[in-house]
Amino acid sequence: MTNLLIVGFILLMMYWWGAEGFFSGLLHLAAVVIAGSLALAIWEPVVHAFLLAQFPNCAMGLGLGASFLLLLFIVRLAFDYLVPNNIYFSEVANWLGGGVCGLFSGLLTAGLCVIALGLLPLPPAMGGYEPFVIDGNGQIVKRPGADLWVAADRVATTFYGRLSVAAFSTDTPLKTYRPQLYDEASLSRLRLDVMASNSAAPGDVEVQSVGSTSVTTREMDDAVVKAAGENARLAGYKFVTVDTKWTRTPGTRATFDTDATLRFYPAQVRLVTVGETNADDIQLHAPFGAGRYAVHMKRREFVPFTSDRSAIYADSRGINMGFGFLIPEGRKPMFLLVRNLRFDLTDSSTVPGDPVAALGTAPGAIAASQPATKPAEAVEHRGAITPFTAVNLDLSPLLPLEYSLNNIGGGFEVSGTSIIQGRGEAQRPDGFIPPGVKVTQLSIPKQQACIRLKLMREKAQSLLGAAVAQAASLGGITLTDADGYEYLPVGYAWSREDGITDIRYTPDEPIRSARELPVSRMGSKDMILVYFTVPKGVRMTTLKIGAHTDNIDLPVPQK
Repeated sequence: MTNLLIVGFILLMMYWWGAEGFFSGLLHLAAVVIAGSLALAIWEPVVHAFLLAQFPNCAMGLGLGASFLLLLFIVRLAFDYLVPNNIYFSEVANWLGGGVCGLFSGLLTAGLCVIALGLLPLPPAMGGYEPFVIDGNGQIVKRPGADLWVAADRVATTFYGRLSVAAFSTDTPLKTYRPQLYDEASLSRLRLDVMASNSAAPGDVEVQSVGSTSVTTREMDDAVVKAAGENARLAGYKFVTVDTKWTRTPGTRATFDTDATLRFYPAQVRLVTVGETNADDIQLHAPFGAGRYAVHMKRREFVPFTSDRSAIYADSRGINMGFGFLIPEGRKPMFLLVRNLRFDLTDSSTVPGDPVAALGTAPGAIAASQPATKPAEAVEHRGAITPFTAVNLDLSPLLPLEYSLNNIGGGFEVSGTSIIQGRGEAQRPDGFIPPGVKVTQLSIPKQQACIRLKLMREKAQSLLGAAVAQAASLGGITLTDADGYEYLPVGYAWSREDGITDIRYTPDEPIRSARELPVSRMGSKDMILVYFTVPKGVRMTTLKIGAHTDNIDLPVPQK
């Protein structure tokens, strides 16, 4: 489909400007060149100043596409006003000259539009155009024969890149700052989970340090050397690491996904290097792995990008990721391109880093003296609730009942049998529910677990007070792990006597106050299930409900 649209558009432009004449076609080509150059020049400033705050997921694509089309419209109006009369050539010259101008203006326009669309959060296959795939070894490979019939995106990038160091030269040339923009647009969409964001808010990502060391070092973990490939054992190469910190700005969905989870794929990061003796020698490098360190982890853990499911996950508390690159000696890191952001690694404020510490060690490289965490004997199905002191807790994302899609409100986003997010009501089913419409649980990211707290009316009102809705100063419900990190509920299911279940599941908007729970409206036989999402592998030690605190011992399994 994309190929047909591009070819059709270029043929239309050739015919249109051939019919309009050589001079008109030449003016339009000049307008396209000027508008495209200006759009690429103001692209990043416009995105960062105006669009990221309002349209974070679409900012990069929208900023480029809208700027180009608006500037093209303005330049065309200016030309029509300044040059009201035409210059007449022979009919043959008009058709040939106008057609050639239409060809090049069509190529540049189509190329910029393909790049702008590619930077939007679209599926990896955009109208059948999917130049890259992730193979079984986790490597990003070019699909044979997947290039566009007419490589308009490559033509536009090359043309404007050369202009940026020639007639339209600038201190921040496109050729250096955004090399291979056509590939960057395709790679940004390459992800396995459609919920994964392909953008990031500037304030959510920070470069902590940049480090490098020769491949001859003996301190690097064997897993790191293996993941880096055969060249990691050859002289003439070096390890380069860029350590980054990822945090989540409350209320935004640019970096973390709608369920407050970070899903990061290696296709979303590239290192730009320049030759130390040739400033025009620009190259892009893919990472071979990353060292991750989340707040609940005791050490930096190396994740190799060697599987077709390679990804790094984090919860809303954030994560540190040290990306590893293997580059030839004689090359200098310039920029880190990550999630459509660009970070200058040559800035004087950049802190030198330790590549060995940034990448860490393989998950299995734990000292033998370190005691293993005993897995929790948790209930994973509807039924008995494991008691912990004065409250009832279990590990389960299940809803109070099984519901039918036909009997739940339209305020939910549902995938398969799981509610992804939303608020609304569900009616108790009257009979058999076909498997295709059955809804049974909340959708929990695979790197997290769900803890469910059961509260009957008498217990809830004794702990929170019957007038909880009017208690403006009342605190909420929190779980605390062994490291002192607190977790707020992300949802509840209020099962009522009348057969209706009120459900709220908002991972991006935790329940901060008990006033947000319907405790004061509970009937004598009502029940509320309160849901928390927590990282796997932690141990929960404290549950606080209002002013009441319980000491608990609930280990969350790692798998």
